[in-house]
Amino acid sequence: MNYSPKISIIIPIYNAEKYLCRCVDSIIVQTFTDFELLLIDDGSLDDSKQICDKYARKDIRIQVFHKENGGVASARQLGMDYVRGKYFIHVDSDDWIEPDMLERMVGMAEAENAEIVVSDFFIDRRGGEIVYKKQEPSLVDSKSFFARNFKREIDWYVME
Repeated sequence: MNYSPKISIIIPIYNAEKYLCRCVDSIIVQTFTDFELLLIDDGSLDDSKQICDKYARKDIRIQVFHKENGGVASARQLGMDYVRGKYFIHVDSDDWIEPDMLERMVGMAEAENAEIVVSDFFIDRRGGEIVYKKQEPSLVDSKSFFARNFKREIDWYVME
């Protein structure tokens, strides 16, 4: 029988040794534990590869994939090829998440039978400025969500 976690988390990684541990540590301490973590090393030239492998040896929920550098989109796609969860989330390797984020997002998705869940977030700007970005989503279908996103009513970031 194949195990299917509730959430698959995909992290594309390229030369992220300076902040990768903070990112992964913020995930493995989640209050919601039914997840798999897919670390996609996109041909890093620093110690990111070794950091990923070390985490995978410590936690069976973590899988590591090493590939030639092809950019963040190809790394995310490789992760998507291996997703087993009912839900999935992308986290950038220089980000971290609050300890109850997955629990709250799964709770909202299931309570509302939602296809997409949007959350507030913080932007940690260079120079130490922290900006809180409050989202104001409402219940919408996926077509309306994307239309609101293009109008910048909802922020949804995927950055290279």
